[in-house]
Amino acid sequence: MNVLIVDDEPIVREVLRTMIDWEAHGLRWAGEAGDGEEAWEAVRRGGIDLVVADILMPRTDGLELVRRMHREGCDAAVVVLSCMDDFHYVKEAMKLGVHDYMLKPTMEPDALAQMLLEAKEALTARRREAEERKRREQQWESARQTRLGLDIRRALDERTADSALLKELFGAPGHAVYASVMLWWASDLRFHPAERIWPDAAAAVPCSQRCWLLLFEQQPGGEPGAERVSSRMRSLAEAGEERWFISALGPIADWPALLEAADRHEHERRARFYGSPAERAAPQAASRRAAPPDLSALLREERHNLLRALSGCNREAADHWLGRMRRRLEEARPEPELVWSFARELLELQAVWTRQRDSSYRLDDFEQEYGQAEAAARHLELSRLFEWLSAAAHRLIAIQLGAPAAADIRNPFIRKALDFMHRSYHMPVSTSDIADHVRLSRSYLSDLFSRETGESLTEALTRIRMEAAKRMLRDGSHKVYEIAEAVGFIDARAFAKAFKRHVGCTPKEFVEMSAD
Repeated sequence: MNVLIVDDEPIVREVLRTMIDWEAHGLRWAGEAGDGEEAWEAVRRGGIDLVVADILMPRTDGLELVRRMHREGCDAAVVVLSCMDDFHYVKEAMKLGVHDYMLKPTMEPDALAQMLLEAKEALTARRREAEERKRREQQWESARQTRLGLDIRRALDERTADSALLKELFGAPGHAVYASVMLWWASDLRFHPAERIWPDAAAAVPCSQRCWLLLFEQQPGGEPGAERVSSRMRSLAEAGEERWFISALGPIADWPALLEAADRHEHERRARFYGSPAERAAPQAASRRAAPPDLSALLREERHNLLRALSGCNREAADHWLGRMRRRLEEARPEPELVWSFARELLELQAVWTRQRDSSYRLDDFEQEYGQAEAAARHLELSRLFEWLSAAAHRLIAIQLGAPAAADIRNPFIRKALDFMHRSYHMPVSTSDIADHVRLSRSYLSDLFSRETGESLTEALTRIRMEAAKRMLRDGSHKVYEIAEAVGFIDARAFAKAFKRHVGCTPKEFVEMSAD
């Protein structure tokens, strides 16, 4: 522990510094001061545990130093030095909490060292007790905050509160007036905001796994709850990582006001998710109690046609049906958690269906990026969620076509060429058409494409056409000449010849093998 010596006589300070083997007693000489004013500056800077101070000094004496330390709540232990006729000052210092005193004329090194060791032990015990008391208080407050939050959650669900809850919140004379803050965060936030980081909140109400309603007592001149929450979140987040939404309301002085605030918070949260202006008026009571829609039933047609679009590797159709889904959701406006859950189930269904159609498809990378349980909940806006779903559909189509996934291709010219082939394979396009589309010479694009993908432009275009042809042959509802035309061949015989060269069998043999 660090010891500060305070005396107006330099010779006394020198004697005290040298007469004791500080390190042998587990102590450290931390400096000296010529009066109480200098000593207070040292104590105020921190790091001082024990103070040995003369009781009488010019300017600011030891007694005034003790008073100031007592007033400011400083926990350092103090031993005072005095002469025989200073004893009435010593008694006052003892009342202020100094550990002990020693008379200068009879001061011995061993006796002072022993006194300091006793002060050290007493200070250690006092600090340990204060730490334990603080821990118990935090545990009690956290338990109370959690219990009160759960009680409020149940009351909000039932739309009524019992007398005990009302009394605890609003019943005491001069009861608190609250401000409410809804905090909603994305699943990829690097920390969990609900883990005991709101010790100054009166209650933490869990609305969902990633949405909490915090109640703060409004104090005159105090920092608003929303600013406290924003400041705390920014202090925990990495630079630029604002992956949350905050809605603040108040004042709340009774149960009806709290009930209305909860509804308005939810209204603002959905407005954020659906990208519409947040009207301050709370939703109608009937809509509050409405049963959540069954999204599987609501979007049955869109989901069925999306799977058909994926089966045909039709990106335009997939985007069309995803757009229809988004518009239906914007009309129904279900809770974001229901939309996330539906999106997760939709991706799982797409992946399972794709693997069942052909077990050779490699979906490990797809499932790593899109199949995580909380992946959909990274998106706090519906528009962002559907951009992500569209990218997932495009990735599945690319996997079925056997083409390198767009996300794996860095060169923009190669990405543009692949995109053109995926969209245009049904037409009689050539490698020159592809080169014209990306605005490069055919020879340069061919070399670049081969280095990037490991196959030539002609091989890539043929592979894309043959994969589409195989899907149509498996379907069994098209004639060979219709398939040939659908994948960009004018002549059915040329198609059959190219198919056998690429697949190793004729279209008819492929159908027979697929049937087996």
